[in-house]
Parts: sequence; structure tokens; C-alpha cells
Amino acid sequence: MYKREFKQLTLVDDFYLPFGGKLDAENRWVKLSNAVPWFAAEEIYANNFTAANGSPALSVRSALGALIIKETLSITDEETVFQIQENPYLQFFIGLKRFQNEAPFDSSLMTHFRKRITSIDIANVSENLRKQYRKILDEREQLVKKQEDGSKTSASKSSASEEPINLEIAPETLLVAKSLDAGPEPLPVVTEAVSDEPTTEQSVQSVQPEPRCAEPTPEEPLVNEAAATCSLPITPPANKGKLILDATCAPADIRFPTDLGLLNDAREKMEQIIDKLYVDAPEGLKKPRTYRQTARKEFLSVAKLRVKSAKTIRNAIRKQLGYLGRNLRSIEALAAVVSLTVLNKKLYVKLLVCAELYRQQLEKYKNKTSRIDDRIVSISQPHVRPIVRGKAGAKTEFSMKLSLSVVDGWSTIEKMSWSAYNEGCDLIAETQRYYEREGHYPESVHVDKIYRNRANLQWCKGHGIRISGAALGRPPKDPEVNAERKRQTRKDEGIRNAVEGKFGQGKRRFGMNRIIAKLAATSETVVALIVMVMNLQKLLGVHFLRCFKGTMSFLMAINERHSLLRPKLQRLWDWRIEARFALPSRCF
Repeated sequence: MYKREFKQLTLVDDFYLPFGGKLDAENRWVKLSNAVPWFAAEEIYANNFTAANGSPALSVRSALGALIIKETLSITDEETVFQIQENPYLQFFIGLKRFQNEAPFDSSLMTHFRKRITSIDIANVSENLRKQYRKILDEREQLVKKQEDGSKTSASKSSASEEPINLEIAPETLLVAKSLDAGPEPLPVVTEAVSDEPTTEQSVQSVQPEPRCAEPTPEEPLVNEAAATCSLPITPPANKGKLILDATCAPADIRFPTDLGLLNDAREKMEQIIDKLYVDAPEGLKKPRTYRQTARKEFLSVAKLRVKSAKTIRNAIRKQLGYLGRNLRSIEALAAVVSLTVLNKKLYVKLLVCAELYRQQLEKYKNKTSRIDDRIVSISQPHVRPIVRGKAGAKTEFSMKLSLSVVDGWSTIEKMSWSAYNEGCDLIAETQRYYEREGHYPESVHVDKIYRNRANLQWCKGHGIRISGAALGRPPKDPEVNAERKRQTRKDEGIRNAVEGKFGQGKRRFGMNRIIAKLAATSETVVALIVMVMNLQKLLGVHFLRCFKGTMSFLMAINERHSLLRPKLQRLWDWRIEARFALPSRCF
């Protein structure tokens, strides 16, 4: 059961500290709590609870807040609970009303939080954050545009109103020497530079984005009911913006798999299941023989060798296949007299996984091949698949594969899969999702070489989208055109580095290089949380710059005023210098 709390956002002054004082409103966790859309997250989180009876669950602010804290600090579940217990700012972030010395919940609940908040839920929350980020960028763009228009208007007015100053000193105007001692007359203050400039409050109110109409599908033109009756031609929106796409892997926390090691692990798991089934077997039934000690010695005799020949490994695999097949047949015989329901869920899943592993390894042994579809590389994580990437550090990675898009510094997960796929085939679908989010196609798409197939090139050309990279075919003979293409290619590669930076930030800073979660669903949640935390860091940076928007506008206005006054002051200074040099010659 879940009870909705409509007061998810608690004020900093309302948080009670027993030792006195108040929380700092400029703390990063306080700012982060104001950025997370708790109301939207609560609507999504409440759908996971259908029963109206039972003990009420913790609020979404406690669940999602704890997960955000864990991924932000890159710590374990136990350390996350300790940090929350010791830090009043973290307690405020998860929605507590006052500081408490007791832990708010047990660390084992973190696993349940990851199961309840799926990667789809994280994607929906991230979409709310993206709209907030886009709104801030639109406000900044409109503000800069208004300031540029105001400065141009002020400059034109000031240039039209200026009168030329005659710097020539006539012989009959010697009375100027008397006025020099009294000083020049004060010039009128130029106010055109700031007269059209809005104040900070006015600029914030005037740049609120207009509500958008319902966005059509990419196949339909941008029309509405009012425009449908208009006889004027309707043109689609112009392409603008840059879309950056790339794919990477998030390695799982597993041991490097070998065929011999996997067979040995499977054999040991089947021995545990045989022992469990024999306990509930009827009396008088003889326990099946497993030869576990002999199998263990034969495995260690090969595993401890520093150099193993292919023949030695093949003989060891044949022996382990024999022991594993014997154990599976013994389990099948015990299942005829003992129900498999005596096994818990974890052991039953391992039984199914080991049976499939035996089938794959037996097929590989008979066919003398090293490749097989949907190869199992971990018994505890059977969803993990080997993905050949061809990187310098590791040719093959055992992980999930995900496609990431970056638009104006904002990262979005486009696809996650535990099987290998060609990311170049998803460019059209990802570009269409960009259209659904932004309302227009991007001006350019910055991708790797694998995306530049003929189908993608033809589709982008038909939609007026420029795709990065060298063009197909021979280079042009004109050296200027060829040099311009090379400059554009280097510039596109520099823009594409943004997505590589996101991969580095996720793997080096937030632990995407090793996903500790064991289940497929929880691993996807962890990856989605890491991307959302990176976006939150980006959003906090935008909010930080937004706080100085008024100060920046004031400084720009002062700079504009000084730039208009500077020519007049310079002419006045030149006129005064010439007058001082002209006076002695006149006196003699």
C-alpha cells in the first residue's frame, strides 16, 4: 500500500535541527531537492502498489532520493544508509522533517527500491527534467536575443543623435583658455543603452516560452485546425540543433568466463540440488553418486597449469561434461519421486540455467566450434552476453549495450539491450524521437563511421539533415573544396566528443564501468539512474548560471553605456590636449 504525500517539497526552514541552527539553502543537496520533480515521480511510483491494505511503503522521495544519493556518491547500499544517518542534508533530501540519529531504513530495502523503480520510470522522470532544462535554455536564448536587439537599437539611436565636434581652434576663440581652468561642461548622460534594456524581473517574465501545440508524427506536416482552413502554403519547421549519437557498453560484475570454469560451477550447483532433493526423498532410496571429489581434483589439475594446450583443455571439458550430464540425469530421476517444488526460486532458476549451459557446451564440443547463439557466460547472471567491441583494452565485453544521444549537453538513453546489435540501424528511429521531443529535425547529426551507411545517408539527405563524416566516393579535385570538407570533418569530430565525454563521466565518476546489480531489471535501473544523475549535475550547473542572470544583465548594461560614452570622452580629451598645445603658440 502506498499513501500519496502532496507535500513532497519541504522548506529548508521547516527542517528541525535539535542542536540548533538551520540548513544552508545554497547546499548542493538542497538545490538538488528543488530540481527533482517529486510530484511526477510520485504518480509513477504509486502505480506499482495496487493493494489498499497492508503496511504503507516509504515515500517516493525516500526511495528515489536514496538511489540518487548512492549513484551520486558512488558508494554501496550499506554506506548509503550510513551517510544518510550521519548527514542532515541527506535526511532533508529524502524528505525527513527533522534530524534523527537512527537509520531511516535498512540497507536491504535498496534492492526493493531498484525493483520498484524501473528504467522506464526513470526515463519518465528524466523527461520531466529535460523539459525543465529546455525551458531554461529557451529563456536564456530569448534573453540574449532581446539584449542584442536592444543594444542594436540603442547604438542606432545614439549614432543618429550624435553631432560632430569641431576640433579646429580659431584665432578669435582664445577665451577657451579661461574655460579650461573651470573645466568642461558636463556632457548629457546617455541613457539609450539602458532605456530599452529590461530589468531582471521584466526579462524573466517576458521570456516565458509559449505553450506548444500537440506535436504531430514525423510523417505528417505541422498543421492544426486553424491552419488547415488557411489557403497559405504551410512549410515544415526548419531544422535546427545538433544530435550526437553513439553506443557503449556497461560491463557487468562477473568473473572472466571460460568453458572449463563454467562447467565446474554448474557441476557444483547441481550437486547442491541433488543434496536438497535427496533430503525429501522417500526412505530406502539410494543417493546418486556424484564423484564430486574426483571431479574437483581433475578440474584443479588443469586450472592450476600456467600454460594449457588446446588438447589438455578439450580433455578437461570432456570430463566435466560427463560429470555434469550424470548429475542432470540423477536430478531427472529424483524428480520422478520428489517434486521440484521443494527447491526455492533461486535453486530452480539455477537448474534451468545449468541445463541450458550443458546443452550449449555439449554442442560446442561436438561441433568443435567456439561460437554459439545466446551463449551463457555467468550462472548467477544468465542475462549477460558477450559483446565484441574491438576496443584496445578489451576486445570482448560481457555487459549490456546502450545507445546514448546528447542534445545541448543533455543525455538520453535511446536503447538498452543485453544482446549485441548494430547501432547504425537505429539512426532513423532515434532521429524521429528527436523530432517528437523537439518538434523539428536536427540540423546536423554527429555520429561514428558505423552510422554512415547508404540507407541513413539517403534518409538524412531527404530530410535536409547533414550527417557528419567524410562523404562516400573519391575526394573532390578542387583543393579548396577538399580543404573545406576536411575542416568541417574536424569540427564535427570535436562536436562528437561530447558523447565520449559523457561515457567517460559515467564510467569514471559514477561507476558505469562495472554494474554491481545482479538482476537484469535492476542493472537497467542502475544505468538509467547514472544517466539521470549526470543530467541532474548538468541541470544544477544551469541553475547556478541562472542565478547570475540579473547580475550579468546589469554588467552588460554598464558595459554598453561605457561603450557609448567612450567615443565622446575620447574626442573631448583630444580637443583638450590640442587646446593646451595651441595656447602657448598663440601667446607668443
